[in-house]
Amino acid sequence: MIYLLCFLCPPLALLLKGRIFNGFASLFLYLGALLLFPLYFVAVIHAILVIRGAEAQRRHRELIESQAAMIQQLNAIAHRRMDDR
Repeated sequence: MIYLLCFLCPPLALLLKGRIFNGFASLFLYLGALLLFPLYFVAVIHAILVIRGAEAQRRHRELIESQAAMIQQLNAIAHRRMDDR
């Protein structure tokens, strides 16, 4: 759904995704498209790339958090085994 919004209004898609600086940069490209139509495509491509990067960053953060939780669990098990000796 967010990708459809990238095609309709790239700055709004970026602002809704929480990318404020990129949203304003895209807004300038979007407004520039009023003068030069090819800038619209640049704004759309920019929005798609930023959103894909944000989603990859979120997946990466979730992976790191799950690995950190797993390490904490393994450490707790190791400490329990050490205490049992």
